[in-house]
Amino acid sequence: MCLGLLYQVVALGESNDVQVESVEGARTRASLLAFQGVALVPGDWVCVHSGYVIDRLDAEEASATVEEIRCAKAALAACEGSPS
Repeated sequence: MCLGLLYQVVALGESNDVQVESVEGARTRASLLAFQGVALVPGDWVCVHSGYVIDRLDAEEASATVEEIRCAKAALAACEGSPS
């Protein structure tokens, strides 16, 4: 099973990497060695697998996905905080 995570590019690295931010706001670096698309720019949404950018996502689709993730996390938090 593969797991790719959604990140937004926040800065270009000095070599073959970019600084990315997760939906939760955590920042890390991701390698571009597996990416074969047009050069990324800050603000682009990407799919990262095992530390490698593997795909760029459409901005509209990524924004909708981020909203779904945030709503699901809020619903889960509400469920965990409610008495049984």
